[in-house]
Amino acid sequence: MYTSRPIIIGSSVFHNVQEEEEGSFYSTSVCLYRRQCPPYFTVGKPSLIVSYHLVSALRFIFRKSFTVFLFVPFFSIYLILISCYSSEFSSTSHRAGSQGDEVLGNKVLTKFHEYGMKTWTDEHFVKVQDRPASGFNSFVFKNGIAQKLEGFLSYSATGTATGVVLYAYYGQENDFKILQDKSINMNGRVMLIRAGRISLAEKVANAAKMNASAVLIYPDPSSYLKEGNTPLFGHVSVHMGSGDPYTPGFPSFNHTQFPPVQSSGLPKILAQTIPTSMADGILKELGGDNVPNGWGLFGKLGGEGDIIKVDVGNVLTEKKISNVFGIIKGFVDPDRYVVIGAQRDAWGPGFAASTVGTSVLVELARSISDMVKNDGFKPRRSIVFVSWTAGEY
Repeated sequence: MYTSRPIIIGSSVFHNVQEEEEGSFYSTSVCLYRRQCPPYFTVGKPSLIVSYHLVSALRFIFRKSFTVFLFVPFFSIYLILISCYSSEFSSTSHRAGSQGDEVLGNKVLTKFHEYGMKTWTDEHFVKVQDRPASGFNSFVFKNGIAQKLEGFLSYSATGTATGVVLYAYYGQENDFKILQDKSINMNGRVMLIRAGRISLAEKVANAAKMNASAVLIYPDPSSYLKEGNTPLFGHVSVHMGSGDPYTPGFPSFNHTQFPPVQSSGLPKILAQTIPTSMADGILKELGGDNVPNGWGLFGKLGGEGDIIKVDVGNVLTEKKISNVFGIIKGFVDPDRYVVIGAQRDAWGPGFAASTVGTSVLVELARSISDMVKNDGFKPRRSIVFVSWTAGEY
């Protein structure tokens, strides 16, 4: 009936301020024990995401069919859950370590208290890479004006790179193989790459293998429903394992770093996101060879005159993060746990990813607590609810 594996609610890959990203539209913005939400549940139907995964979570935990949900009018579920989804959990920006993140964490903690749980917080001081504290990352194409960029890719190398633009489709290994077969010189080039299909980190790593000097990543309108100037955010660390890439293999908290090295998975070249409108401006002016057939673009790959200068000035900053815990004690094996967790932070308001996860987490906490208090439910093992932050890094 029970499992020792954690349930992870609210996982995504690529984000922008509006949180309408690859994770929510083409993969899954809510990952629940490796379950994927059908695409028609995610586009423009936020409450459907909540209802689908709430039912899935309850079915997973209790191994029951919950057939009662089949007889509840769908519109009723919509009205009940939309208030949870679009409530205070998405009202402010809650980037990890920000005041908004702290406020949201306190709201979750308050909810756990209201449900009668034993609660606690776990605070850490960690180092993450943010965009420049003053000024912007930028690029200059063909001696034009400097284009200031609001978005950024955490863990990029920093500095300045100047090179010839080369359009590399999705930046997959096969894409670069096609370019090699065309005898395209890739040494020192600045790769212009579409977002999607593989992770941002893989794109940058593949470009680095080709001796590129920098990577610019943009959302192509054929794959993403975005406004032309929407800023994009993400990270490009491909270190083995999980956690802080500046403390590989060791916990990262309270100024501790063992050993004093950084992961070999951090990129050695510059990486930066650019909006669709800026990418279109570059693509329209490229010369050189024709784009290979099947790449979905009628244009050029980039010639010797397509010089671009990229400046990335991301800075390493220290943030205080707080993970929130609430527990329902088990009645038979209280020292064994079922862990249900959700990411709380987001690059922006977090509407599609962290808001869904946090809403489902709090609703599960409320529902199960109520079952214990009023319905005689006695879980064999303890159930731990966790709201963690800094997941975007």
